[in-house]
Amino acid sequence: MKNKEVKILCYCDRWHSTSSYKIIACFDDSLSLERFILKHKEEFKLTTENIQNLTLLNQTQGLGTNLIVLTERLNPTEL
Repeated sequence: MKNKEVKILCYCDRWHSTSSYKIIACFDDSLSLERFILKHKEEFKLTTENIQNLTLLNQTQGLGTNLIVLTERLNPTEL
């Protein structure tokens, strides 16, 4: 079986502390995540640079409330 991954979009504090993560949404592919981010960029107050950071670094930087994208494998016990 092909390993499947899920992308988890979260709010987090300016230091990206794991204790601050609040899940916004989960996606089964990167394209759906990108579409969601672009659709909600005004709501999240994202600049073009923020969107580039999310795409390249999986996080925004320098904001009071940042966004972070986590990637987790589904059924990780299957090899």
